[in-house]
Amino acid sequence: MWYSKHSFLTAYGNIMHPMNGPDMWEKSGKDPIKPPDFKRQPGRPRKARRKEADEGAKKPFKLSKIGVKMTCRRCGIQRHNTRTCKAPVDALSASSRGKGRGRGKGKGKNPTPT
Repeated sequence: MWYSKHSFLTAYGNIMHPMNGPDMWEKSGKDPIKPPDFKRQPGRPRKARRKEADEGAKKPFKLSKIGVKMTCRRCGIQRHNTRTCKAPVDALSASSRGKGRGRGKGKGKNPTPT
C-alpha cells in the first residue's frame, strides 16, 4: 500500500530525541529485574558449538566427495557400491582383483621352506 507524501510526513515528521544513559533514568524504587533461572533443556547436548557463517571449516584442505561417481569393486560398474551390488557372487571371480594391500599372509614370502 502506498502513502501520499503528506501522510508519510505526518507519520514520520516528529523528531525522536535520543535517551540519556541508564545513570540518568528516573529511579522507580523497585528491585532490579533479574534474568530467569537456568533450566536444562531436554535432549542430548550438542558436541560442538554452532559455527558462524564466516568461520572456516575445521580442515580446509580436505576435499568433499560431492560429484564423485561411485564404482563397485566387485563388478566395476558405476552408480552402486559393493554392499548394494546385485551381481551373483559365483559369476564374479573374487581372486581376479586384489582388494587392498592384504594382511601379509604369504604375500611375497615363501610359506613352506624347500
